[in-house]
Amino acid sequence: ILDERSDYGGTWDLYNYPGIRSDSAMTSFGYKFKPWLSTKQFAAGKDIKNYLGETIEEIGIKDKMIFDIRINEAKWSSKTMRWTLFAFDKNANKEVEFSCNFLLACCGYYDYKSANIPDFKNLEEYHGRFFHPQFWPDDLEIKNKEIVIIGSGATAATLLPTLAKSEVQKVTLLQRSPAYYLIYPKENDTIVWLSKLIGTKNAFNYIRAKATFITSTVQKLCKKYPEHANYLFIRNVSKYLPEDYDVKTHFTPKYYPLEQRPLILPDADFLKVISNGSGTMETDHIDHFTKTGIQLKSGKHLKADIVISATGLKLIP
Repeated sequence: ILDERSDYGGTWDLYNYPGIRSDSAMTSFGYKFKPWLSTKQFAAGKDIKNYLGETIEEIGIKDKMIFDIRINEAKWSSKTMRWTLFAFDKNANKEVEFSCNFLLACCGYYDYKSANIPDFKNLEEYHGRFFHPQFWPDDLEIKNKEIVIIGSGATAATLLPTLAKSEVQKVTLLQRSPAYYLIYPKENDTIVWLSKLIGTKNAFNYIRAKATFITSTVQKLCKKYPEHANYLFIRNVSKYLPEDYDVKTHFTPKYYPLEQRPLILPDADFLKVISNGSGTMETDHIDHFTKTGIQLKSGKHLKADIVISATGLKLIP
């Protein structure tokens, strides 16, 4: 196993933004041969990395992993029926080669070196701090700061409640259009007590089968009855918000459920910080950046000491 990074974990080693967690239930996300036995359904990044570390130790592949190796080229030879990998060893600071007859490229689908940041007008005029969560600064000071998060995906949905619970002065999520949200309990002890009754393997198979059935059924119903599904999704979100909250503007998507991936909210944390006022939402288009923040097309101006561009990943083949 060759890895350009200096440690195992991939995503869970790369990302260090506050609140980084899985957005799929760990009973589905974990390995079949090593069921996730924690009650935390949506685990923190460091917990997932620890789980990976345990797995590496248990199956004995640590000595087969070589880090700081950048693959530059892979060539197949029909004559020798082998692959030759031309690489660079960053530790030894030299070119190296590897040869094999079976090659798996498990290198992910997005660029670790750059992220997707739109071409924001007049960004160079902004005097505050601007960055993408993929490159979270180690020296960032957020105490008493006004923060704007741009985006409406899983990262933004994680950052808002996490930052709202810290010592920031104000945190606002700025989205161009709303998304659908699914609310799950943060913790679920089913696999713990069920394992004691019927064994870990059987408990895991039951939970996976149940999750697969529910997911499949919901998908079919959303496709068959999109308007009803839309109503139920939005009604469920509305239960956690003040009665006079503008749900139509901020939580009513322009598409039907499951046409895009819904976002997971453990214990409705995202909605709770909006409800209690520690976090706010703006649904608008960015016109341009100013020295002190973001000018919106509606005419409103968002003051920001820090702007976090949670605007997606850059895909690479």
